[in-house]
Amino acid sequence: AAAALGAAAARAAQLAEAEQREVERLFAVVLETKLRALELKLAHLERFETNARQEQDRLQRAKLQLFADRIALAQHQAQAQQQQHQAQAYALAPNAIDVRARNAAPAAAAAAASAAP
Repeated sequence: AAAALGAAAARAAQLAEAEQREVERLFAVVLETKLRALELKLAHLERFETNARQEQDRLQRAKLQLFADRIALAQHQAQAQQQQHQAQAYALAPNAIDVRARNAAPAAAAAAASAAP
């Protein structure tokens, strides 16, 4: 009976060791799975950060283009306004010249008459 009890104890120790190895193997599998999940999350985060940086760069370029477009529009409006003022001045200029010429002719005649003996 003692031999049977000793054999049973030895067998129980072997089973306990086998069970311990299986628990350690399963723990390693769980740990590897968790580590892989973490690596995938980090890779996803890196892709997200890259996309966010690219979007930020695109928005910055769009902002600069909008600023350049606003400057170009303001310059175009100023140029158009200047051309409009020049056209208005030119349209008024012949009338101004005619008025000056009409006023200058009697004044020149009066000056000539007063200069004559």
